[in-house]
Amino acid sequence: MVRKNECVRYCEKLGVSFVDGDYDHAFWRETVKGLEDEPERGARCRQCFGLRMRATAKVAQKLGIEHFTTTLAGSRWKRQNQIREAANEAASLFPGTAYWDKDWRKGGLQERRKEIIQSEQFYNQLWCGCEFSMGHLLKRPESDLPSYILDMIPTIKAREDRLSAKTEAEKTEGVASAEEKKA
Repeated sequence: MVRKNECVRYCEKLGVSFVDGDYDHAFWRETVKGLEDEPERGARCRQCFGLRMRATAKVAQKLGIEHFTTTLAGSRWKRQNQIREAANEAASLFPGTAYWDKDWRKGGLQERRKEIIQSEQFYNQLWCGCEFSMGHLLKRPESDLPSYILDMIPTIKAREDRLSAKTEAEKTEGVASAEEKKA
């Protein structure tokens, strides 16, 4: 809710309407079910993008807004081709809409983003927001993390440990399989 609240605050400052996409966490969890252990930028992300871009295109069509885009397009954590694919697919499902395909990381836009974050004192989240994409936070000093994340560290660590064990098991199976083929 931190990012949403800041978006509302900024829209109010600019005199721009804020449209709430009515995010449904339970529906999102159902959409990515079975993909929880996918790596960042993998199949789970693509499913998430599809869900979010369909919701965006639907609202854009309802409001008569021809072009839509996403803050995901400026994220260094995400693959642009996945976002583009999901957004174009969504636009095809909602006639009268089109994805504004802009790489917000180029042409000085990343620098402008940093300026706005500083001048508006925005919270700069260190991950996309997905509860399954937070493993890299374990590599940061706890003093760099927001207080609400500290409570989540045991859960994040348990998931990362589970993924490591799964990877080790897959490696062991691969070695055993290779040895069987040699025999």
